[in-house]
Amino acid sequence: MFLKRIIFKQLIYFFSFFIKTQKDKWIISLLKGGGGSSLPENALFFCKHLKQKKIQFKYISNLPIENLEKEHLKPFSLKYFFECIKSGVLIVENDLHNDIPAYRSNQTYKVHLFHGLALKKIYLSSPFTKNIFMRNFKNFLKKILVGFCFTDEYDLIVTSNKIHKTNYIKSFNNKNVEILGQPRNDFLIKCEKKIIKNKLLNKIGFDNFSGKIISYLPTFRDTKFQGNLSILENKKIKDFLIKNNCILLVKDHFFYENNYANNYENEKKSYNNNNLFKLGNRFLTQEILAITDVLITDYSGIYFDYLLMKKPIIYYCYDYAEYVKKNRDIDFDYFDEIITPGPKVKSIEQLIKSLEKNLTNFDYENYINQSLIKFHQYNDGGSCERLYNYITKKLKD
Repeated sequence: MFLKRIIFKQLIYFFSFFIKTQKDKWIISLLKGGGGSSLPENALFFCKHLKQKKIQFKYISNLPIENLEKEHLKPFSLKYFFECIKSGVLIVENDLHNDIPAYRSNQTYKVHLFHGLALKKIYLSSPFTKNIFMRNFKNFLKKILVGFCFTDEYDLIVTSNKIHKTNYIKSFNNKNVEILGQPRNDFLIKCEKKIIKNKLLNKIGFDNFSGKIISYLPTFRDTKFQGNLSILENKKIKDFLIKNNCILLVKDHFFYENNYANNYENEKKSYNNNNLFKLGNRFLTQEILAITDVLITDYSGIYFDYLLMKKPIIYYCYDYAEYVKKNRDIDFDYFDEIITPGPKVKSIEQLIKSLEKNLTNFDYENYINQSLIKFHQYNDGGSCERLYNYITKKLKD
């Protein structure tokens, strides 16, 4: 793979001196996951929006996506090579050099959608990640050989509010941050919840369920594999679910499957009894959020999306001190009720008590509304169209 990247990078660089890019040809990467999902959902839903537009777009992934088969590009194919040479717009959700291997660096408009709103420090703001992106000899060598995009080279970075805009300008060392909203949240706002619910319940073999759906969507830990066995195998949780006619959907961050393969295999055994289900990567995070009645998370930015649902959130922060010391710094006051509008619990017993209360008495509604205003400048389901209009206008300037 490394050799392929070198060859493609050098060939694309050579031909870039003779072939001009076309502004109406776009490439979007669906190659890497983001925001806990193996599919980058901001990029995915923007692809679906572009399907309706007069743009010759292609997306990169190992396998074609349903209803988008004609736009598919397989990495390092001949078709991929020619599209990389001609395309004037490159759109990614993670890092350009990884999402579009051997990308064309000149005469291209580079868009970073990012994979959500970050609660923790990211890129150059984080002591855990800044060395990966700094301007050093190693990265300059990568840029020459296989392609490397420094954070200040993006022409557009997308976010949803003024606070994150300020944070991202610092984190990326880049002023090209614009508040346009997240494309994936258009789906969350506009989708037919009943249809999505029936579809997902059918997948897990639990049709005609009429009770409450609780979802546990934690973030990853850099320093160790952190499975969900404490919840998956807890008898008190199972008894609570049956007694209260609830089901619990648990989904690990995709990072674990990619980076802790041996440990993850041990976690793959089926949990489909006592109203508890462990979901794999074939389930989209936004679909899970759309049908969730109560969200349990920890330090994941996924709760920012869920604010749009105006439903209860519980923060299961059993390892908070260890997390901020050994994993990632938090960019906010985690225990501020407007920043994280919901109860903070540190044990299974506290979690169950909080669930019992929130299923019948949602007393954080005021904080949820304040947080929603703070972190979402738009909640109209028009983020994809704003992004499309912004890019096309910039290309004409």
